[in-house]
Amino acid sequence: MNEFKLATFAFSICLLVICISSCTPTSTPYVSNIDPCAPDILTAIASSGGIPQCDKIPTEAPQSTPIIEKKRELEVVNYLNEIINDPRYDPSNQVTAKYINNIEVVIKDNGLHFNIDMFPTNNDTDGISLAQELIKAGAIISKAGEPGDWGLNIIDVNYPAVLNSCGLSFYVNDENDLVRISKNQVDTYEVMKDYECKK
Repeated sequence: MNEFKLATFAFSICLLVICISSCTPTSTPYVSNIDPCAPDILTAIASSGGIPQCDKIPTEAPQSTPIIEKKRELEVVNYLNEIINDPRYDPSNQVTAKYINNIEVVIKDNGLHFNIDMFPTNNDTDGISLAQELIKAGAIISKAGEPGDWGLNIIDVNYPAVLNSCGLSFYVNDENDLVRISKNQVDTYEVMKDYECKK
């Protein structure tokens, strides 16, 4: 009988030891050979309630809209220069090269604006042709309808005052039209509109 009590007592001690050892919290909630600072690991640790032993948690903030806009403006300028330096560029029927130094590129509020600091005086058709070329270039470089689409809802080309006008704009303000222009499904001239500000 005493042997039975002794055996029962020993068994109870073993159960207690096993329970204590299995219930004791570990000092680190992750495997030591895994980088605890990897974003997916940090997410897993956070969901488990553990605290990562890490002093290099990524702190890079997302870029602000003005920074993105400035980078994209530079992309547009570089793209225009690539176009006019391309061996396939034909200055006999394209005018961007003539006015490249008179073009200011501004991206703001989901709009791409080409501000021209002079109105073509030698040939009025240059104003329309330049607008067509710039709007098409803008639709292509902004990836309209493609992965990474900038989400522009208007591309316009703005000329300063001339004669009785305080300014002239050619524009496309339909996102679907910008996609069609980018994919060569429609000629820019067909969907381009104009607005003249009267004095």
